Amino acid sequence: MADEIKIQEIVEFLLKHGDGYDADEAREAAKQSIEEGQPVVETMCLQMLAEHVLARIHDPSWIISRANEPDCEDSELLKRLLDSGASAADLALFARMSQREYLSNLGCILDGAGLYDTPSLPHEEFRIFAVNDEDQPTAMIDELHESLGFSGLETEMELSRQAERDSDNAGS
Repeated sequence: MADEIKIQEIVEFLLKHGDGYDADEAREAAKQSIEEGQPVVETMCLQMLAEHVLARIHDPSWIISRANEPDCEDSELLKRLLDSGASAADLALFARMSQREYLSNLGCILDGAGLYDTPSLPHEEFRIFAVNDEDQPTAMIDELHESLGFSGLETEMELSRQAERDSDNAGS
């Protein structure tokens, strides 16, 4: 009975938020998600939240606003880019592409798919959460945003300079 309730909840969610599901398709997807243990609602919610974050940078007006805001720590950078001929629309698109790449890589990390060219880790099948012998999560991700938060333009610039030095040294 619990599965039937969960199936109905998933069906309702898919019909409301899914990408064009009809009732039969939603029910089939819900049943499959329960049978295979796939968190379809949770996955779609994460995608919706990610799209919400990305959607806010579609309108390039934020580029101009930040460039003209003297208290904004990246205003000088944005002014230089605009003065060099880059359009606010292109800068917003570049920001969106960068965010999408970051979110995609973060998704790979969170679901344990792995990334190319990463440092070796203490676990061959790295997961950001612990799992038991049946591959069921045993710990919740907590406060991840704190450790991944933006720490300021100067810190980002130093990290970029260090990466460039490391790249130059590797090529020598």
